[in-house]
Amino acid sequence: MSTPRETVDAAKQRYANGESQEAYRHLRTFFSGLGVALCDEALFFEALALLATLSQAFGATTAADALKACLARRDDAERCFTAAWQLYEEGQYAPASALLFRANQLTPGEPGIVSELSAALEAQLRYSEAARVLEASGTPERDPMCAYLAGFNGVMCGELDRARVQLARLADVTDARLVFQRDVLRDMVARADALSAAGVSLTGLALSAWQAVINGTVLLHGSPHGCE
Repeated sequence: MSTPRETVDAAKQRYANGESQEAYRHLRTFFSGLGVALCDEALFFEALALLATLSQAFGATTAADALKACLARRDDAERCFTAAWQLYEEGQYAPASALLFRANQLTPGEPGIVSELSAALEAQLRYSEAARVLEASGTPERDPMCAYLAGFNGVMCGELDRARVQLARLADVTDARLVFQRDVLRDMVARADALSAAGVSLTGLALSAWQAVINGTVLLHGSPHGCE
């Protein structure tokens, strides 16, 4: 497995060779590997600079401009957030989450930052990571939307007790949107409990059971090639 330094160097070499798509694939791998701890700051911003160049070349000029603004003021959480938002809008979820991790380091526990970080991680199917980040931020205790997101991501990574904790926090919400989201989450947990009571296994590979829990639907056809 390549080190972060080797991955960024490979991206730079690909770009120098005129292979922009391959350069971007290496950068996406680099950013996907970044979590709470991030990495060496110099390497992180080196990768962001190349991403700005590639974004400009690909026609994503708004994202490129936001990245350049972020690079010009590296400890500005708002600029990190703005660049991450533009990347998310472009479908560049891995670098968006990396920038949001940094924004959360610079301004810890801001619900707006943490909820967007959750969305970027969810887009990469990193549900367990999203649940941990939300809980570690303390935002579910004081922000109903973050409580819902923590519960939803708990269900999505198969940890129903996390969802139960957040449902208790959402018991008294009155905002129509939050009431709807709370009820969706409540129904997921209720279906899981009903299946468990009926003796249905909810292991990680119980595809039809989790289809029922998450979507409230019955899976009628399975892949003949397996579900691993």
